Amino acid sequence: MRMRQPGIIATIGWVVFYAAVILAVMVSASVIRLYAPVPEGEWRHYSSQEGRFAVDMPGIAKEKELPDGVRGKAVFVQTPEALYSVTWSDVSQSDAQKFLENEPVTMASAMKGTLSASRDISLGAAKGKEFLLAHPSGNVEGRCRIFLDGTRCYKVFVFAGKGEREKDSKKFFESFSL
Repeated sequence: MRMRQPGIIATIGWVVFYAAVILAVMVSASVIRLYAPVPEGEWRHYSSQEGRFAVDMPGIAKEKELPDGVRGKAVFVQTPEALYSVTWSDVSQSDAQKFLENEPVTMASAMKGTLSASRDISLGAAKGKEFLLAHPSGNVEGRCRIFLDGTRCYKVFVFAGKGEREKDSKKFFESFSL
């Protein structure tokens, strides 16, 4: 009872100290979440009857209609480190043949990036290409696979920081099936 109350400067000092501790805890939790690997339990299987494909994604997939009345959808998961996406669309027979030839260059132009390491691949009877895209900033790269199954076109890609999430990208690409 004989202790005197702390002064205004001491009170403000303790309030600032407590606020700094709370802020440090919040920032630490955010940094840990940002750089922590995606736990195996968070990967979810996504299957599209309409799109006729299946893939494992690191979270709950969101769907988006394609613009300009194009028949198809984009399915994606955005994590703090990367964007995982599968896009499908139906095109005419003449456009389908151009798809495999032109799409890597079209995607590189759209992001104002550079195209590298292109190679032919296949998935069952579907012809395809795999290629890398580098963003002009030099900090982001995209690994892309495109497939043509009749007149149905698929774009399967991951955009992430350079060298980020290689294991997750591999898991994503290997799980894609038609």
